[in-house]
Amino acid sequence: MEQLQFLYEQNMTVATVFWEWRHKVMTFSFAVIAALLGLAGWIDSHDLGRIATAAPFLLAGVVAAVCLLFTVRSKEILNHAYRSGAHLENAIAAGTYADAALLVFNQLNRDRESRENPDRESGGEHRQLVEELRPRATFTWGLEFAFLVLTSASWVLGGLVLAGALLGDN
Repeated sequence: MEQLQFLYEQNMTVATVFWEWRHKVMTFSFAVIAALLGLAGWIDSHDLGRIATAAPFLLAGVVAAVCLLFTVRSKEILNHAYRSGAHLENAIAAGTYADAALLVFNQLNRDRESRENPDRESGGEHRQLVEELRPRATFTWGLEFAFLVLTSASWVLGGLVLAGALLGDN
């Protein structure tokens, strides 16, 4: 029983680390992308050339693409942590007669599955326990969309500026 509780605590530690890293990466990447777009505006206003103006856009696209890959991978790891945590909670509950409906990872796993499969019922009376965790666990799709849009927009803008420079539109 102690080994299961230790594994459960380590699994929660892994999930917490990835929540924190995802937040740090999101904050850092948005700051870097904003700075690069500001740099592009500064370069353009100082007439340093179209090719120099395109570089920050293209670099911002690379930063957004790397962050998109990190977000997708961290989602996979977090979903695995949720499933593992739910299995550990069930094993612990079997030994202590705890109410499995009140366990955190089980709820996160049910919420994730109900979003993926709307026909599946997710329960309702135990949501209070995970209100603090749900915002961290549910906005992954928004991050993926934001980084995808930032990647595409940065590359398109950089490509347009670069094409204008190469075609002689100074």
